[in-house]
Amino acid sequence: LFVTDLVKSEVLTYLFMGPLMPGLIKLVRWGGKSFYLYVWGASQTLMFAFMWIYPNFIQPLFNKFEPLQDSELRGKIEDLAATEEFPLTKLYQIDGSKRSSHSNA
Repeated sequence: LFVTDLVKSEVLTYLFMGPLMPGLIKLVRWGGKSFYLYVWGASQTLMFAFMWIYPNFIQPLFNKFEPLQDSELRGKIEDLAATEEFPLTKLYQIDGSKRSSHSNA
């Protein structure tokens, strides 16, 4: 499990950082004296994009998502979301004990 996670993370690092770093260097050269504004805009765009990419594509490579089994807990979470008017659509659980020996995994 450790080796497969290591390989997956390395491949993802090369896939994302490979094009990102040359792109960042080109952006700095192209931006001139105001390069920091362009770098800031690009980093904000990437952060918002990864808020969607990470849970939908990257995290499932490392963990198995299952619908939340505990119906009592599910009800409490859905009630809290409704109280706060939070648009909750899906609830999943992950077995964290496969990757950790901590008692709260």
